[in-house]
Amino acid sequence: MKFKSFILAALFLVSFTTMQAQEKRGMDVQNRTDRVTAQMTKQLSLSDEQVAKVKVVNAKYAEKMQTLRANTEDRTQLRPEMEKIRTAQETEIGTYLTKEQSDKWTKIRAEKQGRREESRIKRGERQDAAKAKGHVQTSPRQKPMPGKKRGEGDYTQKIQKRTVKMKERLNLSDDQAKQIEGIYMDYGAKKQAAYQSGNEDTKTTVQQFRKEENKAVNAILTKEQLQMQKELKAQAREKKAAKKQEMKMQKDKAIEQN
Repeated sequence: MKFKSFILAALFLVSFTTMQAQEKRGMDVQNRTDRVTAQMTKQLSLSDEQVAKVKVVNAKYAEKMQTLRANTEDRTQLRPEMEKIRTAQETEIGTYLTKEQSDKWTKIRAEKQGRREESRIKRGERQDAAKAKGHVQTSPRQKPMPGKKRGEGDYTQKIQKRTVKMKERLNLSDDQAKQIEGIYMDYGAKKQAAYQSGNEDTKTTVQQFRKEENKAVNAILTKEQLQMQKELKAQAREKKAAKKQEMKMQKDKAIEQN
């Protein structure tokens, strides 16, 4: 009887824990759906009919995101898969927006992407600074593989992700995106080969490849897209400079207080 009671108690505990996890997951999806929909409603002045449709789309993709995070053990695969889900979500939502709303949303997403890029640049700068001081700490996700050299590994996912972001930020056509991805793939292979060659002039060679790559990509863009690209880069530089100035002021203030 005692053993039977123990088994029943264990089964109850497992069932209760599972129910709690499912309930929490449902709450997370609902909260994210409500938050994103409310934000879009405010930014784009959505009608009641649009809100209802957009909310359904947001709920569907919030669930997909939650499932992806829960079932992805290899964290290196998480970001590209999340990008695919975001792209599909944005495409579906776009079918419910007016031309004016779609243009405004494209601009908002471009600015958001610019902030993400700026954040990644800052993290890279902090890591480089820490490495220069000789006390960099790497997490399991950041720790390099033993014996792995720069330029090794599969660069295709990075290129695909880069092209998706560029398509979103500059409103590229499918044909433009396809051509640009081909250019990135071509020069990605060249740069990888240069890194792996171990030659003394590797840095110069890679820099030349980058110049050629940028020139080839720019030749595909329209004047409007080139101007938009220029403006986005200028915004990123301004934000970077402002952040550096702010950090310097905070450092100077800390020194004065000490």
